[in-house]
Amino acid sequence: MEYDEDLASNPFLKFVQENFTILYEEAVKNEWILCIPSANSVCNDQFDEFYVRQHLIMQHGGESRTLTNEPVQISDDRLKFGSTSVRILFQETIYTKLGKVRALCIHKDDPNSKNIKSPTILQKKSIRDSIRTVKIAVTNYMKSDQDFTAAEKLKQCLDEVKNYISSLDRRISSCVVHNLYSQLMDLITIEASKIDANLNKIRRNNCDIKLEDLKLPEEFSSCLDLALSELERLPDKKLVADKLNCLRKTVNLLTKTDVPTDLNADNLLALLSYLILKSQVTNWAAQLDFIKFFHTSSLLGEDGYLISTLEAAIDHLKLDNFNQTLPKNVPDTPLFRGAAFGDTEALTELLFSSKFECHPLCSCRSCGLPTVIDAIGADSRGWTALHYATYYGHSDATQVLLKTTFRDKVQTADPQGRTALHWAAFRGFQTCLLLLCHQSGCDLNYRDLQGNTALHLAVLNGHESCVKALLYYSEQAHFRLNYDAMNGNGDTALHLAARWGYTSIVQLLLQWEVDCRIFNKHKQTAVDVSQNLKISRMISKFCEQGGRNVKEGFGSGRFWTGLTRQLSLRRKPIPLNPIE
Repeated sequence: MEYDEDLASNPFLKFVQENFTILYEEAVKNEWILCIPSANSVCNDQFDEFYVRQHLIMQHGGESRTLTNEPVQISDDRLKFGSTSVRILFQETIYTKLGKVRALCIHKDDPNSKNIKSPTILQKKSIRDSIRTVKIAVTNYMKSDQDFTAAEKLKQCLDEVKNYISSLDRRISSCVVHNLYSQLMDLITIEASKIDANLNKIRRNNCDIKLEDLKLPEEFSSCLDLALSELERLPDKKLVADKLNCLRKTVNLLTKTDVPTDLNADNLLALLSYLILKSQVTNWAAQLDFIKFFHTSSLLGEDGYLISTLEAAIDHLKLDNFNQTLPKNVPDTPLFRGAAFGDTEALTELLFSSKFECHPLCSCRSCGLPTVIDAIGADSRGWTALHYATYYGHSDATQVLLKTTFRDKVQTADPQGRTALHWAAFRGFQTCLLLLCHQSGCDLNYRDLQGNTALHLAVLNGHESCVKALLYYSEQAHFRLNYDAMNGNGDTALHLAARWGYTSIVQLLLQWEVDCRIFNKHKQTAVDVSQNLKISRMISKFCEQGGRNVKEGFGSGRFWTGLTRQLSLRRKPIPLNPIE
């Protein structure tokens, strides 16, 4: 036999037996065929439920299908899944307490490399030498410029790395990229930082979009959660092939719906854009550049289609095609519609007309307006007219409202705990925000139900103008704005700015001497959550020059006293939680 393997120690089989016991027992009971990838052709980090179901085959009435409903053709030495063909290395029967299961050990052919089971001594030396060469180029670049922001030097370094890696054998180049993934991704993330920051701002400002806004059938909603979960795994993969495989699984999951018609290109583009919009990944442009930069295969095929699809989805988002500007679901009353649509004439007529004998919104019989609501009343969603005016950025309408009893009600909160000031900051309307700030009783440090202040929300959505307005107003008005306030996750404004890559906002916050050593609930500083080495270095340099003492994260129950704790530049896995 040309190939032999002890299946009892195969990592895929062990993974199935340990993590999918019920599914494995069902396979034995129903006499399904278990396809086991050879041990030297898989990595443990690509195993998940979808991958397992892809490798279980049911046979019924002469037809064979995987548990993911893909048709399978079985011959003596090959399996064919759609356009993918794999070799059957050998067959074996696995006996269990419940019965037996037929197993096929399979191996996918690699058209771009020789069938070598493990690197030879010569290849290992070549890998070590190549890693050393690339590492020297990256290290020299980092040392050549203190803030390493010179675009020309960065491009020169990236070109040198790319040209060298592309000249290597595919197997060796993959090893080099895998071993130097963090350093290489750092370089590309710096290069794509501006594009990613703008993209993140668009994504954050459209985070409340719903599937129905895309005008797609609701049947697609059944597959979105699984597809989103798979897509968010892409940044954790270190090899281009693994990233593309993750994208391939995402697209496959989007096609597994109850929609009677096929998923056309336009729908796929809209759905993938929607998933990127909803994901917590903060460097999509860098991820795309990494794939394009280090995709060394000359045979693009399906890979080329996946790369083009991802690029089209990101470009679709850059155009801000999801932007919702027209008011929706506004109560059909003059007050709310006037505020939501910024109709100052209608509001002025309604609020200040002399025809009212008692007060502008009196409902007594003598005024003849029994259906007009009270001025400070809220609609079914808990919003007042002031909420609507500031949410849609109508500064003139906001000014009209603030000349009435609304000026004493600026702290009225909706069910989310958000005041009009929160929504002005969240949406990025600086004029509305400043009008509210100048009202007596407006608390700039007021928190919503998730612990977010107006500063948190302005930073989260990348609204630098609103961040400046809050900082400058508090200084001029001698109001003590809490720059270091922590939300429900323990994140400060600096945490949010660093996480989403808003370099200019980070610089602005550091000018106000925010505390860069605060730990959130996950024991992470702003440096830890940053995915951009440029921002990490910027914050670390500030801390070294005069950062304050270490503080405790929100609700963590312990007080951190390590005044000499050193900030690490290593980016740890970040358990990002959506902040709506």
